[in-house]
Amino acid sequence: MKNKIILTGILINAVLLLSILPAGCADAPASGANAITSFTVGSAEGVINGQAITVTVPYGTDITALSPVVLFTGSAVDPASEAAQDFTNPVTYRVTAADGSVRDYVVTVQSEGRAPVTINFTPLPHEAIDLTANSENDLSRTRNDTLRIDADGSTPVRWFINGEEQTETGVTINISAINYPVGIHRVTALVYKDGIPYSDELTFKVVK
Repeated sequence: MKNKIILTGILINAVLLLSILPAGCADAPASGANAITSFTVGSAEGVINGQAITVTVPYGTDITALSPVVLFTGSAVDPASEAAQDFTNPVTYRVTAADGSVRDYVVTVQSEGRAPVTINFTPLPHEAIDLTANSENDLSRTRNDTLRIDADGSTPVRWFINGEEQTETGVTINISAINYPVGIHRVTALVYKDGIPYSDELTFKVVK
């Protein structure tokens, strides 16, 4: 009889203990972690400053279709890691935690500076100027004017006119007006520095 009383007391104490434990003690609360810990585009690692991320990619990189690798804490990130994005303008990435809370990051992609290239125009009055887009030099087909472009430095230069690569690969290219129709034409100079392509362009105009 004494043993039964003791056993009954143990059961009653166990029931009382369970009744005073906090509700949900058996289940851990959902995590509120929702942070981007790494943002990489190719070999370029993004700099995370608060909820702003800046990525600097090599000059000439097409930023309209990049697929960044995104590492984060939480249950989801939108856009998803490795999903192609157009970074012409900043893109917002939203990280969602397990408890449903969200955090937004604004990602900006920028290009490295262009390699310095200086060109000289012949004939005068043009003198040495920086290679700049939309600079024009009028050439007359009637006079059969020629245009000489020199890129400073010893680095081999690849030349393109209206997107077509030329046979010249040195630092100088000569252009004869008679070889081009009346109108505006685009000259592109492409050089490599430490394996990275740099380019810039100018225009010339052929007149009658």
